[in-house]
Amino acid sequence: MELLAALQFLTILPVKRNFTSEQIGRSTVWFPVVGFIIGAILFGLHYILELILPAALVNALLIAVLVILSGGLHLDGLSDTIDGLAGHPHAGTPTGNYA
Repeated sequence: MELLAALQFLTILPVKRNFTSEQIGRSTVWFPVVGFIIGAILFGLHYILELILPAALVNALLIAVLVILSGGLHLDGLSDTIDGLAGHPHAGTPTGNYA
């Protein structure tokens, strides 16, 4: 049951169940398995697409599929990290008026 909760939480794959917050909390054990499932899907697509398409196009398509499967979850984390590291002025730097 927790594997399904992890799939629902980390992907857009249709699970169609209501999970309690307790079940979602316990589903973190299954996060690596969900990552493996996503990786296996991407590997299979790569294996098939590399036979008929150029490498650059295959890579772009795989990134798009990852974004779609994960609902952009990883890109959101990446953008939050970059915003935290580079988006704010350093201490002692004049900041201007942010009203």
